[in-house]
Amino acid sequence: MTQKEINVYLDESSHLKYDKQRAMVLGFVSCDKDKVAELSKKIREIKIKHKVPKFAEIKWHKVSRSKEAFYIELLEFFLREKDLNYRSVIFANKDLYSLNHNKYRQTYDEWTYAMCFWALNIINKEDIYNIYLDKRQTYSTDKLNKLRTRLSQGYNIKILQNILSHQSELMQLTDFLNGIIGYYNKGLCDRPDASETKKNLVQIMSRKSKVKLNATSKLTDKKINLFFWEPQNV
Repeated sequence: MTQKEINVYLDESSHLKYDKQRAMVLGFVSCDKDKVAELSKKIREIKIKHKVPKFAEIKWHKVSRSKEAFYIELLEFFLREKDLNYRSVIFANKDLYSLNHNKYRQTYDEWTYAMCFWALNIINKEDIYNIYLDKRQTYSTDKLNKLRTRLSQGYNIKILQNILSHQSELMQLTDFLNGIIGYYNKGLCDRPDASETKKNLVQIMSRKSKVKLNATSKLTDKKINLFFWEPQNV
């Protein structure tokens, strides 16, 4: 088997301890390193087609009816693009649990770092990885070093570093896909004030990918792989 060099773009959604959100999503988009420039260019071309500034940052919270066609095309681009994959860990009932971090001698921040490991613990042991984390999530140098040390015990990690999301279309794509998964698993589609555009994006992902957005995927599922985490002791 030929060894590949893979780029991974990891971001979190609703990960803050007291944000009163029902679900937390920690996900990443991945692709071969040599495809990054080409895929990023395609995303910028989609922006230009829909009169979105080509270097404007894609964020889930910016999704609106006025640019619905743009966001639909962005999602369909991801779904048909064979070189792009998405993996996420979802804590669907974060609001229902008070996790006993003291029992396990860990802080909430240390737990979220451990969740990063759970998200990344499915990558191929035969390949080389460049892992980029959204800098706004404030992964300290110490946390990055710990994560690198743990991952390096089983995987070939070449780069693990923070980047600013506006520097990477693929990091922005992660935020967008996390938003779709989170919107559904927070139960927001059922609210009277739900965004019709965001509901439409959820429906398109579910229908076209044929993935259950509220169930753990098989390990062999590569395009979209979801893992629903639940605490063993609460």
